[in-house]
Amino acid sequence: MYHNFNEEPIPFHADDQLRKVAEFGISMDADATPNTIQMLLSFVADQLNRDAPKELWGIDHRSRRDHNLSVGDVVAIGDQAWAHERTGWRRVTVLDDQIWVEVGRTSNGDPLLSRV
Repeated sequence: MYHNFNEEPIPFHADDQLRKVAEFGISMDADATPNTIQMLLSFVADQLNRDAPKELWGIDHRSRRDHNLSVGDVVAIGDQAWAHERTGWRRVTVLDDQIWVEVGRTSNGDPLLSRV
């Protein structure tokens, strides 16, 4: 899962920069239908946006005080990336040079980021 660097929740653009905030596995059939993928995306959004998630990865996300999944954020499922829209999801392409990862913390606790 990737949070968009945009300050406002606006739709994802091809040149947006993203911060990798979570990685977790969910079992899914290799021949998943588009409907199955949409249901999975809805499940992920529900867990990441609820006050008391039930899945361990949702609990971990909440304990790190990461913001909820917002418009413009991206969830990757396998080799597919999906941007959260105001209503639903849109398949997008994310390149490695758009992704930043946390490599440590500054002395005041802010994340120290580096490109992938």
